[in-house]
Amino acid sequence: TMQCWVIDICPIRAVAAIRKDVLMRVNGGTFLTLSNVSSAAFVKELSDAGRGVVVTQAFPPPASGVLAVSREFQKLADEYKFPKSYTAMEGYVYARVVVEALRRASANLTSETIVKALEADRKFDLGGYTDGFSRTSSTGSTVIDLTIVTAGGRLRRWRLFSSRGAGRAEVAGL
Repeated sequence: TMQCWVIDICPIRAVAAIRKDVLMRVNGGTFLTLSNVSSAAFVKELSDAGRGVVVTQAFPPPASGVLAVSREFQKLADEYKFPKSYTAMEGYVYARVVVEALRRASANLTSETIVKALEADRKFDLGGYTDGFSRTSSTGSTVIDLTIVTAGGRLRRWRLFSSRGAGRAEVAGL
């Protein structure tokens, strides 16, 4: 049997089509894609071919109660009745960073003061999830989670990697 690794960086339909094609040609293999496709639409498009697909995540798990930022997100999702998804969590985190940058920019709001506030080499601690930028780095967070699509079509947290931990990985049952 042939071993197969596929790392795919495409829109939802293209990723799903490639995954299905690979499964028809190769029995098994590892398929990895980026978080820009980690939506319910992606899992639906994959249908049965989704099981075992690994999806990177750059944001905290939306269903976890471990981090304060996730708990705050869940409270808002319940109150305003929006889905608890990685996509929604990403929007929530970005909104929090923008609000904090506006606060740090003070009363004299200009594009320059906002950029200066974002690049001030100070981290944005959003409740256990840290994001930050500088004049030389626009990376934001240094943490990447890996999720895996289950047989039931859900994203389950699988591993946590941090560039600060030099390859630190842990099984995450959060």
